[in-house]
Amino acid sequence: MLLMKNKGVYLKKVEIILKKTIIIGICLFVIACAVTTKYTAYIHKDVTQAGDTESKSATTARPVPDSADFGAYLAALQARENKDIDKASYYYGKALQGDPDNEKLQSEAYLVSAFAGDMDQFMQTAQALKDQKGLYAPIAILALHMKTGNYDEVLAQTKDADANDMSGLMYPLARAWAYVGLKQYDKAIDALAPIKKDKDLRPLYLYNEALISAVAGDLSRADAAFVKLSDMEVPTMTSLLAIRKFYLKQNTWNAQNPLFEKYYQTVRENPSLMEVLIGRADEFDVQTPSQGLAESFYIVSTVAGKQSKAPETSLLFNALALYLNPDASIYKIWGAEQFESIEYYAQANRLYASVKNTSDIIRFKMALNNMLLNNDKEAEALLLKIYAHQPNDRLLLGVLGDLYRDQMRLDESVSFYTKAIRLQRAANDKTALGKTLFSRAGVYDAMGWQEKAEADLIEAIALSGDNALMMNYLGYMWLDSDKNVPQAVDLIKKAHELAHDEPHIIDSLAWAYYKQGDYEKALEYAEQSADLLPYSSMVQAHLGDIYQALGRHREAGYQYHKALELKADITPELKARLEEKLKP
Repeated sequence: MLLMKNKGVYLKKVEIILKKTIIIGICLFVIACAVTTKYTAYIHKDVTQAGDTESKSATTARPVPDSADFGAYLAALQARENKDIDKASYYYGKALQGDPDNEKLQSEAYLVSAFAGDMDQFMQTAQALKDQKGLYAPIAILALHMKTGNYDEVLAQTKDADANDMSGLMYPLARAWAYVGLKQYDKAIDALAPIKKDKDLRPLYLYNEALISAVAGDLSRADAAFVKLSDMEVPTMTSLLAIRKFYLKQNTWNAQNPLFEKYYQTVRENPSLMEVLIGRADEFDVQTPSQGLAESFYIVSTVAGKQSKAPETSLLFNALALYLNPDASIYKIWGAEQFESIEYYAQANRLYASVKNTSDIIRFKMALNNMLLNNDKEAEALLLKIYAHQPNDRLLLGVLGDLYRDQMRLDESVSFYTKAIRLQRAANDKTALGKTLFSRAGVYDAMGWQEKAEADLIEAIALSGDNALMMNYLGYMWLDSDKNVPQAVDLIKKAHELAHDEPHIIDSLAWAYYKQGDYEKALEYAEQSADLLPYSSMVQAHLGDIYQALGRHREAGYQYHKALELKADITPELKARLEEKLKP
C-alpha cells in the first residue's frame, strides 16, 4: 500500500517527531552537574515514593461536587483528556468556586493549574493540600511566602527540616534565600550547611554560595566559589551564565580569566547550547531572593526531567521557578521542551510565545508543534518568517515541503523539496537527500508523474540502503501499474523481512501475492492488514478483491461496502471502482 496516497497523517507525525530530535542547535540540552549522583537519588526517591502525581490523580475516583458547576467539571475532564491544559484549568476553577473544599477536585486541579500558569489557583489548592504526601505542596507554599517577601514565615516553616530527600533538599535553599531577603548574608551561607556537608551536593552548595555572596557584595568570596565550582565539574548551563554575568560586572570577563575559556569551550563542544549561552546570555541574572530560589527550583526541575517517569515533577518545579522569576526565558524554553516530551504541544507553544526576543529556533519549534496540532496556517506563517531570511536552510525547506504536501498544495511542495534536494546534493548530505527524494516521490506520485516518482525512489533507495518504507513504496507503485512485477514482489518481500509488523507493508505483500495469483497466501496477509488498518479504504478494498478472486462473493461485497463507508481517506478513483463492482 502507498503510504502517501492521501494526506499522509501517519507519515506527518513520524516525520515531525524525527525532525524534532535531529535538529542540531535547536534542542536545548541542559548540562547536569557531573557529580550530583546523590542529588539525583533524592529526586528518584521522592518520585518513586509519591508516584507520578498526574497519573496518580487520574486513577482515583472522580469527585462528584455537591454544589459545584457540574458542567464545568465535565468540561475540565474533557479538556484534560484533550491535553488542553489552559481550558482544563479554567473549568476546574469554575467548578471549585461552587465547591471549594472538595479535596478530590482540588487534587485534580492542583497540577493542571500549575501547568497552565494559573498560579493563584495553584497556590489556593496547594494550601488546601499541604498535608497530603507526594504533592510537594509545602514547597509550593514556601515559594508563595518568598514571592510575597514573607521571609520570617519561610524560616519558621523550614526550621527543623532535614536534607534527606528532595523536599528536605529545598528547605535549606529556601532558608538561605529568606536570610538574603532579610540581608543576613552570613546566616544565609550558614543555612546551606546541610548541603555543604554532603560531598555529592557540594557543587550545589558552591553555586548558591557564589550567588548569595555576589548579591551581598562579597566579590572575593563569590569569585572563590565560582572558581571551585568550575574546577570540580562542568558547570550547569545557568551556572555558566551566572559566572559570565558576575565577571562582566567586574569588567574581568576576558581571555585572561580562566573561566572565560571554559565558558566558550563549552559552547564550542555543545552547539545545541548556543541559543542560550550566546543568544540569551544577557537575559539571565540572579539579584533577588525570589530569583535565587527560582534557580534552585529550575535545577531540581532539570534533574527530574532527565527521569522518564518524572515529567510532571519536572514541570511542577519549573512552574515554581517561573512563578518566582516570570521573565526567565531559559525556564520557559526548558518547560516547553518538557511539555513536548509528553505531547502537550499547545502548552509548549504558550511558553515559547512568551519568550522574549523570539528567535528562529523557537519559531521553528513552534511551527513543528503547530503541525502536530494540525494548525497548518500558524505553522506556515512561522516557517515563512524564517524562510524570508534563511532561504537556503535545508531542513527548513524540507519541512515546508512536508507542510504543503500535507495540505495537498503539491506544486509548492515540489518546489521546496527541489530546492532542498539541490542544496543537499551540493553539501553531499546523502542521508537527508535520500529522505527528501522519498518525500518528493510521494508528491510526484500524487500528481500522476509516475516516471519522476520512480526515478526519485530508485535514487532514494540507492542512497538509503535497506529502507523498508522506500522499497515498499516503489514495489507497490510497480504492482499498481503492472510494471516490473517480479522486481516489485522481491522489493516488497525484502521490505517485509525488514519491517514485518508494518501494516502497510503487510498489505503490499498481500497485493503482491494477489498479482501472482496466489490468492490463499494473499488472503493470509490481507486479513492481517485489514485488522491492523480498519480505517483504510484501500486495505479493506484489497481484502474484498481477494475474497472475490476466491469466489467468496458475499464477503467481498461486505468489504466493498465497508471501504465505501470510510469516507475520510477514500479517493475518487477508488470510490468509482467500488461502486462499479457493487452494481447488480
